[in-house]
Amino acid sequence: ENTREAIFAALRRRETYATSGTRIVVRFFAGADLPDDVCTRPDLVAVGYASGVPMGSEIPPGDARPPRFVVSAMRDPMGAPLERIQLVVGYAQPDGSTREEVIDLAGTEVTTLPDPITCTPAVGGSDTLCAVYDDPGFSRTRPTFYYARVLEVPTCRWSQYVCNDASVDCATVLPDDPLAFCCGDPARHTIRERAWTSPVWWVPPPTP
Repeated sequence: ENTREAIFAALRRRETYATSGTRIVVRFFAGADLPDDVCTRPDLVAVGYASGVPMGSEIPPGDARPPRFVVSAMRDPMGAPLERIQLVVGYAQPDGSTREEVIDLAGTEVTTLPDPITCTPAVGGSDTLCAVYDDPGFSRTRPTFYYARVLEVPTCRWSQYVCNDASVDCATVLPDDPLAFCCGDPARHTIRERAWTSPVWWVPPPTP
């Protein structure tokens, strides 16, 4: 709910996510009882709460089975299509450091850049993405965190719009011109808008 009370309640339970500006909708649940077909069910959110825990939670230690994860994302109707869902996993190492791994769960990387004149995104992407994942490296004795990241297909960065509005001609622009930054690697003027969730944590139970 978009109310002060609901927002502060979500912050207190850490069930929150951030975006780079676009309004992607993301749901992220973890739990050993999440069904295989949860992505195809219209009651995905209800099943997620009933069979697992949402983003921002600790995985309950009572179940000996490894946790399962489900990530569901819906594009911003005014934004670009969704490119990929990724899961970022952080494993605690014996020396106290953390090893992170990024896993592509759904979608395919779009390598084509948007049209530099119209800023129309490249063909590709999806309106919705969903994936279920079981962590083969899960260890009950190792502290671990998991968070989801959702990427849009490449779009124009604000700088490209500035260059287009100024009708910069790279054949005639001088090196000391403030708009000389418009000329060069086109990838500099491209961005992948994204959303990233609060983590789900696995905290090993105390040793008896």
